[in-house]
Amino acid sequence: MIHVSNQGEESGDKFVEYFPDFVWVARDPFLTLVDKKGQPITADQYLDLVLSVSETKKGKLDDTKKMIRKCFQRRRCFCLPRPVEDEYLIEIDNQPYESLKANFRLKCEELINSIRLSCRVMKIKKPSSTDSLGGVITLNGRGIVDLAAYYCEAFASDRIPDFETSFEIICRNESARAINAALDLYSQAMDQLQASGRIPIEADQLYDLHEEWLVRSLETFAKLIKGDEKIFVEFQDKLLSEIVVFSADKQPISGLFFNIFTRNRIASFQLCQEACQEQVDHVIAAMQKDQVTTGDEFLQLAGEAIEHFREKARGPHRAEFYDKLNKEINVQQNLFFQKHKIDELEQQNIQMQESFNIAVANTEKVHAELMEQQKQVEAERIANEERIKLVTEQNQKNIEAVQQHYKETMKTMEQEWKNKLENGMASAAQEQQRMMDALEKSHQNRFAEMQQANKAFAEQSERSIANLAGQLQAANEQARRAEAAAAEARAAAANAGRRG
Repeated sequence: MIHVSNQGEESGDKFVEYFPDFVWVARDPFLTLVDKKGQPITADQYLDLVLSVSETKKGKLDDTKKMIRKCFQRRRCFCLPRPVEDEYLIEIDNQPYESLKANFRLKCEELINSIRLSCRVMKIKKPSSTDSLGGVITLNGRGIVDLAAYYCEAFASDRIPDFETSFEIICRNESARAINAALDLYSQAMDQLQASGRIPIEADQLYDLHEEWLVRSLETFAKLIKGDEKIFVEFQDKLLSEIVVFSADKQPISGLFFNIFTRNRIASFQLCQEACQEQVDHVIAAMQKDQVTTGDEFLQLAGEAIEHFREKARGPHRAEFYDKLNKEINVQQNLFFQKHKIDELEQQNIQMQESFNIAVANTEKVHAELMEQQKQVEAERIANEERIKLVTEQNQKNIEAVQQHYKETMKTMEQEWKNKLENGMASAAQEQQRMMDALEKSHQNRFAEMQQANKAFAEQSERSIANLAGQLQAANEQARRAEAAAAEARAAAANAGRRG
């Protein structure tokens, strides 16, 4: 019944050592166990009696009996009595073990103990193999089932089972199970890492864990693999390709490691993006609420934002978003100093206006004094004062209008710039920044022109005031002379009075 590839026909003697024990379980026996003379015999003796061959009378099953006796040197027989009464047989599957007959349970325990303690396991050898790696394998329950399935399929197809083929089928099935066990071990390690909350982690740490998991998986695979060196190499390559396949630039592109590698990158991207945006929003909110008023305070705020990001961000995207956070902080720093520069210009303008007002007030005072001193320049003073007042008011309105328009425009453009950054429109945000810089430069030029106009007006006013002062001085001189003349007249009058 056994055909060995490339070895010719064999009697089976060389394979006896690889055959397991033959255990025959007779269920519900109705025959009395006695020999031909009617003497009681054991179940094992009964089996030997059944397998005996008559020397005088040839039977149809004699060859089979001889082969069983030759191949299975260790044979046992167990007779299990009926477990329950006939009326309970239909519900036998629902009966608890303790409710079965005591004699049936005793025989079952004898059968179980015999199998556990004395039965040999089945071994199978590849006859043509000289390879020490897998020439002989011990069959477990699954292996025996695989072997029986192969024989049954061969018998059903009217083929003689090939021992070489059966050996390879069992080795391949066991090797496939070894791959599954190794993959299960690797997958469990991945699941434990993710369940521990350590994801995301740095890429080099993940590669170290992969190497550790791979070694353990290969060790498990090596313990369970069955077969020769050729099968070992073939299935080990399959296992490695299931765990990870690397591209030419050493990046994982498929396999279990690729899955955890991808999940780690996604988790790192989400965490780092959230940490970066959180700190950017914090810096912007502090600026909008005027919580920072000096350059040192802004630098302290930026340092705290970077430190908080470092504490929260993890994984392979950490450096990428660290650079992005620094760029965002630099943008906010430029806006901060630009805003404070405008505030300083406005303050200088206010101070200039106050100085101008003081100068106007002094001029008006001088004019008032001149009005009292000399009515001759009254009309000219009033006209000059009105002209200065109108020009001053118009200049102030122009300055306020320009400042208001600049603030509104910058506010709108800053919001558009922030929206583009948040939406990932980096190039559009850069273009927006250039427009904002151009507007700032234009505002500065216009503001300088207005300052120059104010300066020219101030110089003109000063010349007018100087001219007026000259006129007043001349008038005062005239008044002094007149007063002197009056005094002389009064004195002359007084002298004349004394004389009279």
